[in-house]
Amino acid sequence: MPPRLEQRVLVLNRLWQPVNIVGVLRAMSLLFRGRASAIHADPSGHRVMSAEEWMRFSVDTPPPAAESVRTTCIVLRVPRVLLLGEYDRVPRREIRFSRRNVYLRDANTCQYCGRQFRDEELNLDHVVPRDIGGKTNWENIVTACVRCNSRKANRWCG
Repeated sequence: MPPRLEQRVLVLNRLWQPVNIVGVLRAMSLLFRGRASAIHADPSGHRVMSAEEWMRFSVDTPPPAAESVRTTCIVLRVPRVLLLGEYDRVPRREIRFSRRNVYLRDANTCQYCGRQFRDEELNLDHVVPRDIGGKTNWENIVTACVRCNSRKANRWCG
């Protein structure tokens, strides 16, 4: 794929909240099917343009080669931001609960002694032990070094 097609385009819902980042092909598809408008920002402000207005704008103010896509009959400016016409929700993206994500959340730091360790030197610890009702979830799992985890054992430190 040409490098220009690998660029990313920010997509906003109709409330101007970010909802996604898409490739140039998807962005052009949304724009030319009438699902979105292109937003162009310059020092005087920003303009919201339909596909027809965007084509005229591309012809009137030729874009640099790095910011354009050539079709059979026109050189189109690649939009940086699109505004969706009818979508007003913000997608909920939950981060998957995993050992790696817990390590990232806790910055590979033992939550008991405060020292940083490599992944293989850490364990996951239930703050409230499972045998007294502790759940395996984001709120009850922390990273702990082997030494601190062994010392805490099966006790609740709360």
